[in-house]
Amino acid sequence: GYIEDIRQAVFPTLRLRSIVAWVEGDFDGQGFIGIVRSLDLRCTVGNSTVWDTFIEVLTYPPCFLLAKACTFMLIIMLVAESAARRKRDLTPRDVPGVITRSVVIASLLIIVSDWGFSQLLLKRQY
Repeated sequence: GYIEDIRQAVFPTLRLRSIVAWVEGDFDGQGFIGIVRSLDLRCTVGNSTVWDTFIEVLTYPPCFLLAKACTFMLIIMLVAESAARRKRDLTPRDVPGVITRSVVIASLLIIVSDWGFSQLLLKRQY
């Protein structure tokens, strides 16, 4: 029904050979050690390389959104810290300028990194 469609949209099947085999029930009767021994992390799409597997895992929706959020937070923190520490003799009068500069620089870097994440998402094979 509707709930299943939403779950499939938010958590689609990760297209790695071992995950697909597990979803289809090919690992029935094997213990955890048997499943770990037979892990195959290649993509199910075409000739899979390590890069294809990396892109598949990173563009999996929960991983992709987590990576974007952490990258954006890292950019904001690094720019704010570097802008504040750049000027040693920062007076209260200069604080608004430093804040404005760090917000503008962080915003531009976030736009560039968002473009990079969009390019990564386009590399995923559908």
